[in-house]
Amino acid sequence: MMSRKGFLIECRRKGIFPAHITNSFKCIYSLLEENSPYLNQLNRHIARFKKSILSIEIKHTFHKISLLNEQVERCKQQIAIDTSKEIHGTFIFSQELAYHNILNRKTKSTTQKLARIISKTADHHTRNPELKEQAIFNATDHEIPPETSILLSLGPKFSLPYTNVNRLPIYHLIADLESILHTNSDKSIQDRNRCLISNAIQNHVHKMGKHTLTDQLTQFCTTAISTTKKFLAAHPDIRVMPADKGNRTVIMKSDAYQLKMNELLQDANTYKQIARDPTAKNQSLNNNIAQRLLDLKLIDNQTFRSLKTNTATCPRIYGQPKVHKINIPLRPVVPNITAPSYMLSKYICRILQSSINSQYSIPDSFAFCEYVNSITLPPEYVMISLDVIALFPSIPHALITKGIIDNWPQIKTKNNICLDLFLEIVEFCVSSSYFQFNNKFYQQINGTAMGSPLSPILAEIVMDTLIKATLETTTITVPVIKKYVDDLFLAVHQNHIQEIIDDFNKYHPSLQFTCEEEKDNTLPYLDMLLIRQENQTISSRWYAKPTASEQQHQQQQHQKSGKLFPTRTHMCRYGSTHEYKYIYSKVGRAGSIDSDSTVELLFPGHRKKTLYFSHLQLQSCMTGLNLRLYSPRAKCKRPEER
Repeated sequence: MMSRKGFLIECRRKGIFPAHITNSFKCIYSLLEENSPYLNQLNRHIARFKKSILSIEIKHTFHKISLLNEQVERCKQQIAIDTSKEIHGTFIFSQELAYHNILNRKTKSTTQKLARIISKTADHHTRNPELKEQAIFNATDHEIPPETSILLSLGPKFSLPYTNVNRLPIYHLIADLESILHTNSDKSIQDRNRCLISNAIQNHVHKMGKHTLTDQLTQFCTTAISTTKKFLAAHPDIRVMPADKGNRTVIMKSDAYQLKMNELLQDANTYKQIARDPTAKNQSLNNNIAQRLLDLKLIDNQTFRSLKTNTATCPRIYGQPKVHKINIPLRPVVPNITAPSYMLSKYICRILQSSINSQYSIPDSFAFCEYVNSITLPPEYVMISLDVIALFPSIPHALITKGIIDNWPQIKTKNNICLDLFLEIVEFCVSSSYFQFNNKFYQQINGTAMGSPLSPILAEIVMDTLIKATLETTTITVPVIKKYVDDLFLAVHQNHIQEIIDDFNKYHPSLQFTCEEEKDNTLPYLDMLLIRQENQTISSRWYAKPTASEQQHQQQQHQKSGKLFPTRTHMCRYGSTHEYKYIYSKVGRAGSIDSDSTVELLFPGHRKKTLYFSHLQLQSCMTGLNLRLYSPRAKCKRPEER
């Protein structure tokens, strides 16, 4: 009974149930069909009833143990009366020894039984993560512990488990929920939802504190976190940071990072060191502009309060390693969210975004896929892609002004600000890009900051101006040209590739392009591989760069939506860029899906080993695929409609 008591208590503590309780409810499920709307309600009632039965059984076990203890004590007293002291002592000792031997065997048996129940109850995907060598880049000479390498290779978006109830971000959760509740103006609905949310949080905290299921993945993450903290504390000379591209984690020497950042900031054409922190000055200028807009009745009081700031701080620059390039240069990033002009930049950005409608821009790879699949290139024309070298730091301020003036007929329809004041605001937002590094302050004198909300739309305006000017002056015919930020896709005659590159590079010395030509009739662009067919049409399929980390998290610690959404996105992307008619015929209508064959179909080759799919997840993802491909609002058609 003592081993049974410990077994039942451990079951309740870990939130699992013995087989004799679980099997008692199997007959109930046959009363409901699989798609019954009452199935969830039944599951909730059964879960509560199981907990109640388990608690009653534990109480009954304690009661039975107390009765047995009383009987044992009476037997001991009777034996002591009927036998001599020597015989009594020998007999009691032999019985206690036999009792402890039996108890140890029973305890070992129940421990194994408990482990089997846990392994069956836990998700079969909760195995230890495997090391993805492509997801981590070690630029140091230190040997990284295996647990640390695996943990860091999971990336910054991997959801680590909370094992300590006191570390739950409850206050952040409540703050986020309050912001959602205030979207409904009905106070009674707000109060009712607050009560429901409070109960849910309290129940979760209580369950986590007493009935936590410590599966294999949670135990690994706990051990790996401890090992990683010890390793980083023992090696203060290294830094861990995300790479510029590919969702990779980079381990780098702090000295090398400092040296590269100092070399970057020594570029006199882009940055200059200043004597003091200009935050107070820029904050005053920002508030003066907001006050002028309010005095001219160009904005309302609510907008004025959002543009005005009194708590700005100096942004801190950091570098993201470009591990796909030689010597691992750094991309400078200035998070301007703390800068004085951040909200003013967002305000101007919204105006420009709503008014600029570029004929060359593509919003995403889906739109570009639809476009290229509908065109036919002229004979002897090939595909190339052009990329601007360091676009944001290279944008001349004069080109920003010229682009806004050229597009002013469209911009003025979205605001009441005059052109001179609008240019003054843009100039202030661009010229007030500053930051600090190692307690030194710097001003960016050319280009726009990587991290400013205004930089992407200004880059789009400048790139549009550049494309229009180049196409007007060049003698080369360019029948197809599209862009995504600074990546251009062009179709040019195979004998005029270098000429068109030279024409683009002539526009401004600060804006220089690199070119990638198609090889074997294929060209990687964005996250697609474009294939030029013999009839000069273009097909496409999903493509990942060699520097990509190949991470596809399907672990237990992620929410279901966090598991399925990336997979569904990749399947939608693959379905809209490849032979989705074939995919649909293979798995779109399948009642049961073969995981391995489907993964091999959707993610050929090495990616098969990096994905953890279950049948349920694949069916849910295929539901998302069908919604993407066959819904009335989708851009792609059903196979039978093609």
